[in-house]
Amino acid sequence: MGLGWGLHAQGKQSDSLQGTKVVLDEVFVSAIRVNRESPVTFSNLNKNQYAPRNLGQDIPILMNYLPSVVTTSDAGAGVGYT
Repeated sequence: MGLGWGLHAQGKQSDSLQGTKVVLDEVFVSAIRVNRESPVTFSNLNKNQYAPRNLGQDIPILMNYLPSVVTTSDAGAGVGYT
């Protein structure tokens, strides 16, 4: 015969922000897309170009194949925090 019981040393805490309303200022996001006539260097990639190189790494590591792009990974494997 088995006897089971549990003991918890942590008490239940209430949510300190419950009922608190925080109003934030408006955020405006703007972007500019380059085209072939733009006087800057750019790379236009699609899924077919990434597929052969995708071994499960994060997107920044896959972008490492682009010219002038350098990425790092905290664990060195290309997954996690990149």
